[in-house]
Amino acid sequence: MLCSEFRKSSNYIIHHYCCLVDKICKFLTSISSYLVMPVRHVIFRHALIGGLTAAVLWEISRRVLVWYYKAVSMVNVIYGSITTTVIALLCIEVVAVILLLGAQVIAELENTPPPRNLTRIKNLLTIIY
Repeated sequence: MLCSEFRKSSNYIIHHYCCLVDKICKFLTSISSYLVMPVRHVIFRHALIGGLTAAVLWEISRRVLVWYYKAVSMVNVIYGSITTTVIALLCIEVVAVILLLGAQVIAELENTPPPRNLTRIKNLLTIIY
């Protein structure tokens, strides 16, 4: 059973567990892609922040697209039999943009210099040791 099918049943605990597992899997997938795909080394903390950004954007865009196709869209009237292809291509584009936005967050985090106090503490520790 899918996560949306549990909502209709009387077992809400399984529904919430299934939705939580879904969100955790999205988060872990985005983190692992940001750790594995780049050529240069990515700090795990930065990949964690970028993965969280991508997972939140992914969930928001999923909800917006579902609402749009249910309430507003007339894609079926316009495209007819190739509606599924058009919707799939649009969703792939949205996921690609979200993946790039998460990567941009990581790039900005890595290019931002550390705070001055942290640099002074590191210098003091290197002098002491």
